[in-house]
Amino acid sequence: MIVENSENFDWSRWLIDGEYFYIRYENLGCAAYSPHYDMIVSMEYGGKENVQATVFSIQGEILGEIANSDEDIYYQYLSENPAAKSNISVIGSYDSIVNNFQDWQFEIDLDDFKVGKRLSPAY
Repeated sequence: MIVENSENFDWSRWLIDGEYFYIRYENLGCAAYSPHYDMIVSMEYGGKENVQATVFSIQGEILGEIANSDEDIYYQYLSENPAAKSNISVIGSYDSIVNNFQDWQFEIDLDDFKVGKRLSPAY
């Protein structure tokens, strides 16, 4: 499964039965594929304290929304991270420095559809 994101971050797409399934973003966004779960996570940027991430099946069906962490985090964008079980992380910022960094990668937990544990600093 290959998920393509436009250079302008205004759409994401992947092939379903020879035709592209598109996600168009009102602001900006991107999507990433989780091979472990065979799911796609799409995130609309600009949500600030709300992660605004949707989980899709590879057939394009909405499976659910990703819930925010209990921590006070400003969510920025999706990234791939092999340390996450889902292979997908979200970059988030704290209001202040935490363990010498303000920006961190947080796991996208696809077992519970939530922002999970802090993985590593975001560089």
